[in-house]
Amino acid sequence: MANKNDVAGGHVDMPAALVWPVALGSAVSLVFLLRFPVITVTHLDAFAYIEGALSLARGTGYADTAGDALNHWPPGYSLLLSCFQDPLIAARWINAVSLGAAVAALFRLSQTGGWSTAAASGLVLALGFGFLSSIAASAMPEIMTYAIFLSACSFLLATDLKVRSAGLAALGALPALKLVAVVFLPSALLLLIWQDGIGAVRRRLPEIAAGGVAWASTLLLLAWFNHATTGAAMPSHDQNNLSSFLTELQRFPTEFFRAFLANWYGSIRPPMHFAAFSVVLGAAIVAFASLRPSDQGRNFLSLGLLVLGLSWGLELVRTFYASPRLMGYGMLLIILGLAPAAASYWRWLSYAALTLAAALANSYLVAQFGSSDPAYRAMSMAVVPQLLDGVPVYTNSNGILDIHTGRRTIGVQQWPSPKAPSCLLHVMLPNMDAVGTSIWKIEAPPPQWHIVADLPTARVYCSQGHE
Repeated sequence: MANKNDVAGGHVDMPAALVWPVALGSAVSLVFLLRFPVITVTHLDAFAYIEGALSLARGTGYADTAGDALNHWPPGYSLLLSCFQDPLIAARWINAVSLGAAVAALFRLSQTGGWSTAAASGLVLALGFGFLSSIAASAMPEIMTYAIFLSACSFLLATDLKVRSAGLAALGALPALKLVAVVFLPSALLLLIWQDGIGAVRRRLPEIAAGGVAWASTLLLLAWFNHATTGAAMPSHDQNNLSSFLTELQRFPTEFFRAFLANWYGSIRPPMHFAAFSVVLGAAIVAFASLRPSDQGRNFLSLGLLVLGLSWGLELVRTFYASPRLMGYGMLLIILGLAPAAASYWRWLSYAALTLAAALANSYLVAQFGSSDPAYRAMSMAVVPQLLDGVPVYTNSNGILDIHTGRRTIGVQQWPSPKAPSCLLHVMLPNMDAVGTSIWKIEAPPPQWHIVADLPTARVYCSQGHE
C-alpha cells in the first residue's frame, strides 16, 4: 500500500467505478464539440502552434510561414498535430478528448479530497463548462497539459509502484508541451521531502528516478533542439523587471474572477452579457464560500501552494501572462485541498447549471472563432489557385491564409507600394471574433494594383511593382 502521506490526500485507494467520471467528462466534451464546430485561432500562441505543425509536416523545421523559428513555444503540441493531415481538425478533437480526461481526473481527485459525489460533480461541471472549455477552445496545448497534470496527480495516489512512477514521469515530461510545467516535478519532490524527510528519497528511489529521468531528458532534448535550430539553448522570452512583475501580480486576482470563477468571451459591457457573467460569478462566490479546510485534502493544498509558488518564482525570471491559463494548475489543487460543507452540494450544482447556460449563451451571442472561422477557410481554399507562385502576398487579414493553406501572407492596413511583383488578397468578409481582429478595413486600391480574381468573399489584386 502507498503511504498515507503520499503526494495527494490521505485516502489513497483509487475509486473503483470509472463510469461516473467518464460520463461527466464525456458530457463536457460533447457540449464543447457542439459549441465549437472548429478550433479557434485568435491568440498569437495558437497561430504559432498551427503554423509550426504545418512547417513540421512539410519538413521545413519548426518555423512560421515567414521562416522564423518558433522555439519560444515548446514543439511537443505542434509535433503531435503535424502527424495529422489537417492540424486544425486534429487540434479540435485532441482538445475535446483532453477536456474530458481533465474533467474525469478532476472528479476523481475531488472525491479523494473529501468531496461528496454531488458537490464534486458540480465543481467539475462548472469548471468544465467554463474555465477548462475556454482554454480547450483555442489551438494550444493548455487543456492537454491540464489533462496530463491532473491524471498524473491521480496516478500518484495509486498503490502500484509502476502507476506512481508513471505519474511522476508524466509530470517530468510536461515541459515538452508548456515550459511553465518545469515546476511540476520539483513541487512533488519537495512535498515528499517536506513530509517524510530526505529518507523518502531513498525509500521511493525507483519512482523518483522515473520522474527525474523524464524531467532531465525532456529539458535536455528541448535545449538540444533549440540549440540545433536557433543556436541558443534557451528560447527567447521577455526579461522580467519589478514593473512587469507587479503588473502580473495585479492581473492575477482580476483574471481569477474574470476567467476562472466565471468566464465570458468578449466584452461584458453589454447589459445582457454583464447579467449572464454576474449571475455565474455570484453563484461561484456562493459555492466557494462553502469551502472549509480538509484533513483528507491537506496534501493537495500543500502541493498546490508549491506549484503556484514556484510558478511565481518563474515569473521573477521571465515574464509571462499570469492568468489562470498558466497559473491554474496550483489553483485547482488548492481548491481540492478544501472541502465543501455537507449541505452545500446544491450550491455547486447550481453553479454548474448556470455556467452551462452562460456558456451556451456566450456561443450564441458572441463571435469567437477568429481566423479559423469556416467562412475564412472556404475563402482561403477558393483563393489560393488565383495567387501567383513565388510572389509576396499582402492581405488585410490576420494570418488566415497562413493557418489554412500554409501560404505566407503579410498583413497590411493600407495598400503597399512594392518594388517587385506582388499580390494582395482583399478579404471582404466581416471580422469573426469579439476580441481579436481578423480583418482590417482597407481603402480602394491605387492605380498600380489590377484585379485578377473577383470572388464573392475576396478579391485578388496584383502589381508588377516599381523601381
